[in-house]
Amino acid sequence: MISEAAQYGEHAFTLSSGGVELSGKSTRGIEKSQDASALIYKVDSNKKVSTISLGRITWANEGTLFNGSNADFDYASVTSLNTENFSGVNAQTASVGNSMTLLAANGTLQNMASTEKNLSYSYTPISGVTIDAHLAGSLGADGGKVTYQVTANQADKLTFGSIPWLDTGALMTRPANITFAGAAVDTSRIYFNNVQTLNANQKMTLVDNFGDSVGTITGTEYTVGTTLKGKGQASLSESNLIYTVETTASVPLSPPSGGTTPTGGTTPTDGTTPTDGTTPTGGTAPNGGSAHSGDRTPVVTAQEQTHNTVMAAQAGMAALGAGNNSISQATEGLGDTANRGSDGVAVYAGMGGGTGKQETGSYVKTNTWNGIIALGTSHEFSAGKLEWGGFVEHGSARYSLHGDTGYGSGTATYTGGGALAKWTTKQDVYLEGSFRAGRMHDSASDILRDAMGGSYGYNVRTGYWGAHLGIGKIYRFDRVRKLDVYGKFFINRRNGTSFEAGGHYDLDSVTSKKLRLGARYSAEAGKGWNWYAGLAFEHEFDGEATGTADGVSIRASSTKGSNLFGELGLHMDATENNPWQADIGIFGTCGKHRGIGGAASVAYRF
Repeated sequence: MISEAAQYGEHAFTLSSGGVELSGKSTRGIEKSQDASALIYKVDSNKKVSTISLGRITWANEGTLFNGSNADFDYASVTSLNTENFSGVNAQTASVGNSMTLLAANGTLQNMASTEKNLSYSYTPISGVTIDAHLAGSLGADGGKVTYQVTANQADKLTFGSIPWLDTGALMTRPANITFAGAAVDTSRIYFNNVQTLNANQKMTLVDNFGDSVGTITGTEYTVGTTLKGKGQASLSESNLIYTVETTASVPLSPPSGGTTPTGGTTPTDGTTPTDGTTPTGGTAPNGGSAHSGDRTPVVTAQEQTHNTVMAAQAGMAALGAGNNSISQATEGLGDTANRGSDGVAVYAGMGGGTGKQETGSYVKTNTWNGIIALGTSHEFSAGKLEWGGFVEHGSARYSLHGDTGYGSGTATYTGGGALAKWTTKQDVYLEGSFRAGRMHDSASDILRDAMGGSYGYNVRTGYWGAHLGIGKIYRFDRVRKLDVYGKFFINRRNGTSFEAGGHYDLDSVTSKKLRLGARYSAEAGKGWNWYAGLAFEHEFDGEATGTADGVSIRASSTKGSNLFGELGLHMDATENNPWQADIGIFGTCGKHRGIGGAASVAYRF
């Protein structure tokens, strides 16, 4: 025999359709059969509705969203409608007078007086344009139905993004069932995706038959490609919403060729229609690309992100700058009298690398690597010794750009060669110099972006050259202890280049002119090795990278400034019994350029 107690009672339910939701309670549960031999699950058909909620509905003219007219529903407890989340989809199709049944109930639903209720919605009539709008209408319950009837379809705001520039026609025509008059307009992120430049005083129609009034207009700039931004603004003209490229008068207006100075009206000075109500005669009124447009220029500047391209050029200069140390060490190694071989011929090989942060107005982080192989010989004179030779070099810099417009990355590599020479007197005064030249390969990715989200980079090759001059004096305290006091001047130049990356870019050549004044002390470390430590002051006199984007100047990037350079290492000189020379060191800089690195080299004397 079954002895469980009956579990029969009210349970909550929720039903929804088309954005309309009913909630309440129904009776169901388990009870015993009459002979108590079984448990029966029983559901009463009656559903007592306590709340009718109207949420995000899909508009359908003269349609019904929820059919709850079944006699199982009891609406007697409902006294109001929950419209806290009332909004719409597809409401742009609604016209004044259209209505829709939100809920088909039954006679248990009491009548509710109609109230004014707005139904907000948003839609995209064409790509790049978003309209925020609302339906105004009356919402109420009568005759067992909840209905909504439209009294107005009103646009609240039009937002323009990535759109094409049209010389003729209109971007869009106002739908006849929606009122635009009084709506706000936002062009703060307008981007013309089919042109690279715009002419002075150009106009295009954004919305045909907009209406007789416009609300707040936001936005005074436009962008094109990855390169330019210009001044421009939307305005209402004869019921049309137009966009005008702002102009500036660079010289006083002159009359059109073959015509006379306009008379009978006020001469426009800003490209606008005369304000005294008269029409100039005797000449052609300025209008877009008329004869007067030669006196006007569009107010355009380079987009801030174009600065990334000149920052990337600085990364290439950082790679060349890292090679300065290698060439200087090769010159020193081949010219050191302590490394003299039987015939004065030596082979030198060195490599090094480092990481650094270069302030450029923004900043560039670089990881550099470079290598050099040099072959030299020497000749003794009565007054001193001359060492000369040639070298080949290769280096690279992997970099990341950090500016106001985000992050980008790339690689700059160089391959070249050159000649070096060093003259050392019997009094240990020396003069040295070198010349280098070769090719650079710059490859950048994701450093430019357009308003549609597309990213751009470039892959270019260009030439470089460089040189250095140095003078110094070695003070010897004994056989191993010495102090080298020096001054060195380095010049490196990266040639200009051009590329396409959502616009046309012309980057100018970049020249670095750096002076280093310092001293290095060395002493015996044991077993044929000497240790050394050095400190130098560096000053960059130039280091400015410039260029243009579609003919407009890019904000320059500059490395001009001062640094402290420090080094520490171990050095082994070649001897009569050991023809090998070796050098292992670390170095660091602080100031305009901050970084740390290391290098190792060997030389063999024949």
